[in-house]
Amino acid sequence: MLFDKDSYEEMISFTKENILELFNETMKLVKESVKWNRMNYFKLEYTYVPFDYVIEIENERRLFTISISDSEGAQNTLQRIEKFNNSLGEDNIRNALRILKRVLSENKFNLYIFENDKVYKKSNNQLYRVKDVHNM
Repeated sequence: MLFDKDSYEEMISFTKENILELFNETMKLVKESVKWNRMNYFKLEYTYVPFDYVIEIENERRLFTISISDSEGAQNTLQRIEKFNNSLGEDNIRNALRILKRVLSENKFNLYIFENDKVYKKSNNQLYRVKDVHNM
């Protein structure tokens, strides 16, 4: 399916409406970036109020990514926490946001920090070196 500017604007609106519906006041829109060119790009940045996480929903081409990060820069993507179809489309966005809501409410996922070409897992505000990248 080819997307034009109007299709992307619909996806952005659909995403924002679904976040409002699912998260109510617990998710606050902080920033919205949109670039219209042959690649078409958008990024929505939210704050998840209960845990002060930054949630970024970013689209490039026809795929979207949802990332979660904390105030110290530790991060992970929703796709790494739980697999889902991240092709741009209403059903996929709705499904990903439901997974995001569950994952955030359970708050049992790992965040990672990348420093000096090394990976650290953040757990209980402690950093643990990840020796094998596949164990992330």
